[in-house]
Amino acid sequence: MAELAPNPEAADRRPLKSRSYGWVRRLASALVRANISPNGISVFGVLLASIAFAVLWMIARGWIAAWLGLLVAVLCVQGRLMCNLLDRPPHSPTPVPVLTASGAAGAKAIS
Repeated sequence: MAELAPNPEAADRRPLKSRSYGWVRRLASALVRANISPNGISVFGVLLASIAFAVLWMIARGWIAAWLGLLVAVLCVQGRLMCNLLDRPPHSPTPVPVLTASGAAGAKAIS
């Protein structure tokens, strides 16, 4: 099993009550089982933000209907917030992927 990696940024982040919700823990566990790294989740969040920007830019140009573009942008922003919630939960017992010295991924709870 992987060792718990110290998180020097944990002291700088405020605890979120939403990180302790059962569905968030289950989703985080599923991401660990799928070997998705916290960095991969963050990159996906940035991709969602980029899509939201592009959609809003297309609305401004009149290329897509405003109602459709705003709906897509709202979903992308909410997805980005979910990525921020799941990328590294330092103040909850949610499992996060941690690499061992051999490079094998494992899960360890952060308490």
